[in-house]
Amino acid sequence: MLAMLRDFFFIAVVLVGLIGGSQIPSFVDAYAQRLGGAVDELDRQVAAHRAEAAAQNLTLEAYLERHRTNADPAIQGSGRTLTAMVARLAELREALAALNAAGPWSRPAVAMAHSDADILANAYADWRPSLTIDPRWGAIGAVLAWMLFWTVSTLLAFGFRGASHRRTPVR
Repeated sequence: MLAMLRDFFFIAVVLVGLIGGSQIPSFVDAYAQRLGGAVDELDRQVAAHRAEAAAQNLTLEAYLERHRTNADPAIQGSGRTLTAMVARLAELREALAALNAAGPWSRPAVAMAHSDADILANAYADWRPSLTIDPRWGAIGAVLAWMLFWTVSTLLAFGFRGASHRRTPVR
């Protein structure tokens, strides 16, 4: 009876690992879509400032410098905000390029290594697991679940065996 119960839990844990692991690619895809959308939006905003700079015969860098060094504190604040926007765009472009260049096995690690906390949190908030099973990542999830099950069941079995071998004191 105990062996049947152990086998049932083994199958359940491996299935949970299989299904859970197979969700990784869909979450990474959701993150990549949000990241791409953020890059597109920032690109649009920076392009508008670049066009304004060009209309004044300035490069974007000179335009930003003029804002940052202006005597008016409000214009200086705008310059700092615009500079931060340009830097964020460069960071997000780099992250998106790294993600797009990554292979299917390294893509989740690249997504986490180059992740933007806000975009990642929003992607997770809107992401919904699907019934799609990715066999590659499902296999990894199943193996990890099997390893976890084996470790826990071995520790529990050792604990039960150790308890049955203890001697009661003789009175």
